[in-house]
Amino acid sequence: RIRMRLPAATSLPAVGQGAIGVEIRTDDAPLQALLAPLDDADCADCVRAERAMNAALQGGCQVPIAGHATIEVDGSLWLRGLVGSDDGRHIVRAEMRGARADAERLGTELAKRLLAAGADAILHALWTSA
Repeated sequence: RIRMRLPAATSLPAVGQGAIGVEIRTDDAPLQALLAPLDDADCADCVRAERAMNAALQGGCQVPIAGHATIEVDGSLWLRGLVGSDDGRHIVRAEMRGARADAERLGTELAKRLLAAGADAILHALWTSA
């Protein structure tokens, strides 16, 4: 039973949480047409930004990285990111806004900002202790 909604301002989710991906053959036009109504451009742009950030941070399932993108009322993309130490004592946060057409660039740029703000040391410690 759901007891409470946790807003992203309180707890950023892992990258891509809540998005559903469907993989099909590229040459299956009938199935592509059948699934086309399920495609959500807002979600796709957000996930592209989140995944670009995660990739630039070399994140995986065992690395405490969070990312959450939303489309703002004005149509811009707002991306927030977080890298934390495994014990939670050190957390680096950053955010940025930009054109949703630049989703991947925003994700990569946010990763650079996180690294420059100290995420590099956190990630290095995690990788060397594994």
